[in-house]
Amino acid sequence: MDEAPRWSWRLPNGGRVTAEIDPVSNVEYVRVAGKVASESARGGKPEGHVVDVPPREEDGETLTVTLTFDPKNAICILRVGREEIAPAEWPAAKPKKVERAPPPSTVSPWPLVAGALLILVGVILWFAFRGPSRDPVEEQPTTYRAPSGLFVAHHPASMKVAPVTLPTPFSGVLGTSPDGAAAIVLAAAKIDANVPRDPWLLQKQYLPEVLPHLPRGGGKLEETERRDDTCLGQRGAVIRGTLTNASGQTSKLWSCTFTRDDVAYLVLHVHPEPASNADERKLRTIVDATELTRLADLSETP
Repeated sequence: MDEAPRWSWRLPNGGRVTAEIDPVSNVEYVRVAGKVASESARGGKPEGHVVDVPPREEDGETLTVTLTFDPKNAICILRVGREEIAPAEWPAAKPKKVERAPPPSTVSPWPLVAGALLILVGVILWFAFRGPSRDPVEEQPTTYRAPSGLFVAHHPASMKVAPVTLPTPFSGVLGTSPDGAAAIVLAAAKIDANVPRDPWLLQKQYLPEVLPHLPRGGGKLEETERRDDTCLGQRGAVIRGTLTNASGQTSKLWSCTFTRDDVAYLVLHVHPEPASNADERKLRTIVDATELTRLADLSETP
């Protein structure tokens, strides 16, 4: 039986929080000081589990935290307000099985050798017809640090990542799948008096600037849904729609624009049609793994 994925955090007030996914009952648990503070069926709380964590010392401050589980993958994110806290303990890796040598046998080895050769040929043919894996989420992730210091992205090593040119003050990165069809965009800008703070105004102004950089060359966006929603732990302006380029090719697009303190963010993912919910969830998982940071700005020239 697989071991339950478990995370543990030590908060600034000394309080301890643990999160766990029970693989048998498919239930999410959040415990504070060892006691269950919140639980739900897997994916039952997409807005996150909100719990209060008392301080370790009597004169400390009680902190309200939000823990968000990914509905499909073993990912759990804890935020205090708008700040993400890294776990002190992560789910343990599965131990590798130790192969033991079979006992000596007096039976002729030739039937076993023939069987092994048939299996080997079958495996080779299976991989030949199947081709390389197209699932970007199953691969070991790597990290991209934005030169602006405003975000750190975690993406599959096979994803092609390159800076994308956007109007000042925005800067960002475009990540494309190995076949060049699906993509994500992460962009950020420090806000001053010349930049609106309303997410919908930011979306209206800057989303059209991103579309021409997409793998199929952008095109006409027909919105199918727009709403106020949460992305990367922040309330923002969310748009879903169908993008049709000059060649008539269509893609499914999801975009979210939001502000955090004095920084504006625009994130999106796009997948060519036909696009299943699973296809879009894989891209959304990459977007949701983005860290919102305030690191040094390496794009500034001395």
